[in-house]
Amino acid sequence: MSKALKVSDVQKLHREQFGRLKRVMLHDGSYVDVHVAFKATDMQRFVLDYAGMISQLKEKGLGLEIVKDVTFLYYMLLIKHFSSLANLPKDVEKLIVLCEKLVDLGLLEEIVRAFPKEELDKLTEAVMRMEQSGEAGAMAPPLEETMTRMEQGGEEIHKPAGD
Repeated sequence: MSKALKVSDVQKLHREQFGRLKRVMLHDGSYVDVHVAFKATDMQRFVLDYAGMISQLKEKGLGLEIVKDVTFLYYMLLIKHFSSLANLPKDVEKLIVLCEKLVDLGLLEEIVRAFPKEELDKLTEAVMRMEQSGEAGAMAPPLEETMTRMEQGGEEIHKPAGD
């Protein structure tokens, strides 16, 4: 027997599907909660933020640094949109500096590895669709390659040599 959909049903279903968090204990004794399922609307916000920040980097005329910066932005926006880590800087350069600090402390990799692979795959696919549509122009190529290596366990998150 079917029943009419009610707003309360939508609220309940949404909470059940997207309200779950996984607590990740970090090696320094702190913790971060990460989303178990990514909402489509949060993925859209992620893609828009990512495209906007890529444009900002290009406007600043960064050359080879953009490869590292694009990857770092991906990770930081992942944390911003899908974890409990709060008060992240809105400025692109400050966000990249914070990411470098997380890398130096060994925390970034712990956080990123805690996200469900299926959800990361969906997010990466959304970013690739944006890249193919040309919304953010030509982006640095290492994003998909970096994510693939991380998924296979063969890539540690690190700063490029010379930094």
